[in-house]
Amino acid sequence: MKKIVGKVTEDEKNELVMLFEQHQLLSNMVTLINNPYSTSKEEDRLTDEERDILYEKLIGNIEKSKLSFDCWWYERSKKYQWPKLENTILKIDFQTNEVYY
Repeated sequence: MKKIVGKVTEDEKNELVMLFEQHQLLSNMVTLINNPYSTSKEEDRLTDEERDILYEKLIGNIEKSKLSFDCWWYERSKKYQWPKLENTILKIDFQTNEVYY
């Protein structure tokens, strides 16, 4: 049973959606570059060196996006004074903008 603890604005929800989608996109790109045969044309494939460079950049960006995502939750928790309970994860209903655990 979910317990509603608050609600965010439409802009705040959209910001969270953007952060989540950015993180997912970066994660998917890592998966793609780790598959050397993701393209059928050999001349389009990355060299090992190119793949390593891109991988390191993507990992750095993933870490930044995760930090931004976590900061979003921290800042909203502080702003709206949501209760902090051990072993619970706050979630959002994207239809209603309600935050619950």
